Amino acid sequence: MERTMPIHNIHDSGYKKLFSNRTIFRQLLETFVNEPWVKALDFSQAETLDKSFIADHYKATESDLIYKVKVQGGEAYIYLLLEFQSSVDRFMAVRVAYYTLSFYMDYIANMRSATGKPADIPPLEKLPALFPIVVY
Repeated sequence: MERTMPIHNIHDSGYKKLFSNRTIFRQLLETFVNEPWVKALDFSQAETLDKSFIADHYKATESDLIYKVKVQGGEAYIYLLLEFQSSVDRFMAVRVAYYTLSFYMDYIANMRSATGKPADIPPLEKLPALFPIVVY
């Protein structure tokens, strides 16, 4: 039996709208992520990707925002995923792993379709980095 559940968390839409602003997104990273790679990001070219990964067997899980951000001085991209959570989920690490795998599977599928040869492995040296951030 297939169960379809709407995404109904009112906070998710508010957070999504708030963090869709590049300036607020940049401030979030610069304030709460104390890592050297944050300084190398080119926020002026940051863009959000329209992606959602909904698991049929899991109630209303959503990958709320994914940003594509260029690294200054290079061609690499860093994808940042924000997951908004209003209560403790003991299995959040598993959910984030699922989102990460879903992202990479989608990324590889898109690369394969771009080559016109679905059976071929895309000519990638490495996959882009993905940094999940959970906001409670």
